[in-house]
Amino acid sequence: GAQLPPQHADAIARELEKIDIFTGIKTMPYDEAVKAGMITVMGQETDEAFLQEVMAMVTDTSAIPAVADSFKLVYTPFHGCGHKLVPEALKRAGVKHLLCEPQQMVIDGNFPTVKSPNPENPGLIFRYVMANNGIEVILSGTPNENQVLVSYVSAANNAMSELSSGKVDFAVMGEPAVTQAKIKLSLNAEMNMQTEYSRANPETNGSNYPQAGLFVRSSLASDKAFMDSLFKALEDSRNWVVNNPTEVEEFAKQNLYAAAMFPPASLERCAIKCERLDDGAKAEIIAFLNNVMPKDADLNDIDWESVKDKIFG
Repeated sequence: GAQLPPQHADAIARELEKIDIFTGIKTMPYDEAVKAGMITVMGQETDEAFLQEVMAMVTDTSAIPAVADSFKLVYTPFHGCGHKLVPEALKRAGVKHLLCEPQQMVIDGNFPTVKSPNPENPGLIFRYVMANNGIEVILSGTPNENQVLVSYVSAANNAMSELSSGKVDFAVMGEPAVTQAKIKLSLNAEMNMQTEYSRANPETNGSNYPQAGLFVRSSLASDKAFMDSLFKALEDSRNWVVNNPTEVEEFAKQNLYAAAMFPPASLERCAIKCERLDDGAKAEIIAFLNNVMPKDADLNDIDWESVKDKIFG
């Protein structure tokens, strides 16, 4: 399986909207469809071509083998299509001790063992913001005036389709998907999660909640020359993106993936920063975790302060 890039998914969605759900569905036996050339079966040769491209992108082929005897890696595809090729790619890269969660190595679109198939889960922020406005998030049933019913989809383009069809009243998405949706669907109303999080936490003085971090091993972190050059490169990259918003999309298409879409307006809303993690930033992250994830899956309190040293090394 694979996930379609947004423009292809949109094209298929437009065709599906033209089909009458009662009279427009046509069927054909599988074998006949294959014989008629309407179905193309991709075999091992396609997997191998993909893996060859993946392995060609490895920048340091000696890094993993150097630590492979003691290095352990835990992986889960969350019931998705990564169950086959990701482990194979990791093994080809030199990973010897790959620990896969067996229950989640089974493809299942109902995602029976996870609350959400997306590990980034914007629902954490959304739940927190809603709770601070006296609104309860529910996952089933009929919401009352103080509740909102939420369901999860696998990708932003699916959320856009739900919005455009009128099946949902709102969608929680990140950038650049939000800007794409506003342009495509002519949307005006929005709730900015960064703004609402800051409003619920005045002590942040309007700063954004952390969304991504770069971690390096201790031997590199203690190398001042390396760290200085790393942050200089990151800051230069950040400045180029900020100062050349109209060129970013083409650069991404050429160097990342062909379907990349980064409307200039989305880059400003991303509020891209490059900062070293000082004590103040660490405190912000711990406060953020306390706010959005105070309890574990069994509803036990999480003492984030007590594990701070483990998080930051």
